[in-house]
Amino acid sequence: MERYRQDRRLWMALGALGLLMALQATARAQLATLYQFDGRGGSSPYAGIVQGRDGHLYGSATTGGAYGKGTLYRLSAAGEFKVLHSFRGKEGAHPVARPAITPDGSLYGTTSAGGSAGRGTLYRRAPSGALTTLHSFDGDDGGNPFASLLLARDGHFYGTTSCVASPGLGTIFRLAADSRFKTLHTFKLQEGSDPFTGLVEGSDGQLYGTTVYDGPNNGGTVYRFSAAAGFSMLHAFQDSDSSTGTSPRAALMLAGDGHLYGTTVAGGSYGLGTIFKLSPEGEMTTLHSFRGVDGSRPYGSLIQGRDGRLYGTTVNGGKPSLMGGSAGKLSIFEDGDGTLFAITLEGRLKTLHVFGGEDGSHPVSTLMQGTDGHLYGTTAHGGRLDQGTVFKFVLPGERFPAASRDNPP
Repeated sequence: MERYRQDRRLWMALGALGLLMALQATARAQLATLYQFDGRGGSSPYAGIVQGRDGHLYGSATTGGAYGKGTLYRLSAAGEFKVLHSFRGKEGAHPVARPAITPDGSLYGTTSAGGSAGRGTLYRRAPSGALTTLHSFDGDDGGNPFASLLLARDGHFYGTTSCVASPGLGTIFRLAADSRFKTLHTFKLQEGSDPFTGLVEGSDGQLYGTTVYDGPNNGGTVYRFSAAAGFSMLHAFQDSDSSTGTSPRAALMLAGDGHLYGTTVAGGSYGLGTIFKLSPEGEMTTLHSFRGVDGSRPYGSLIQGRDGRLYGTTVNGGKPSLMGGSAGKLSIFEDGDGTLFAITLEGRLKTLHVFGGEDGSHPVSTLMQGTDGHLYGTTAHGGRLDQGTVFKFVLPGERFPAASRDNPP
């Protein structure tokens, strides 16, 4: 009898694995690799992409290029790739964030290093091709910006830096329409530290963001800021033992229902990160806890598709384990090259694609929905030379699973 139970558990596990493989095969048919980085055009595209009015895709690669310090690039719908700029250090180096694009076709962005003090820069690339360094961080005014710039309704750009020379906790800054730079806020330990991610503008005109570390509970924070009202904390995450999530590394997203949605890279029921919803009043709800087989550690921000669902990626996970477990259940672990998922506002999640290396691995960046309705993004690694890819995912008409006890609506 015991042997029968063991055989039954094994067949149940193998059956689940077979079903997952079948779903993956279907999903792979919906993902197309548009470009595979080879170093010359850049490599390790940690940043996502944006679409210009001309229909082309624009992005940045963190390394590679003519000087090994990263590139700005353009990709046409037909897959024609062009390097727009190779960073050489003095004007900036190693861009981690995707550029922002203005109506006139200019690209504005950040580099995490380089510049006159080696602490990163703000740049503008004009439609003519000329690149101008608008600001070089010196440490006292912030340093090492990893986040994209936000073009707010007032016409100014806003952003964050991950550190300053003292006390080293990060800043919020403004780049005015006339390119004047101003530090608006320097983070204190109780407010959180290391705001790696960018800002989102609320319907009230205030800016909302996250910090990865520290705060009252040592797990990072969600905050609100405006020049008029100053800084206020909306939520303080617990440390790594939190069942509700900890360490938000992605920017927030304001959905059509007026709530903020975001992710954490740790914590949750399985310690592998969460998706959460935050009401305008500051009420926090955990929508999903990643368990490994459905992905783990979501670094990129969520986006809301035109169908109302939220879409995102995880850096790791996507593969089930046949080791351990009981009663036919698969073990929980985070092996894998990452996933692409959709989740409803009620919290029902569906894995749409599991990356396998050849089609890319470890998507860190935020997705973008193009004018054709498809999702576009990058993977930091994988592809033929393991230097990253640009991909397109054709959205299917998916049915979502019923809510479970582990992840209720």
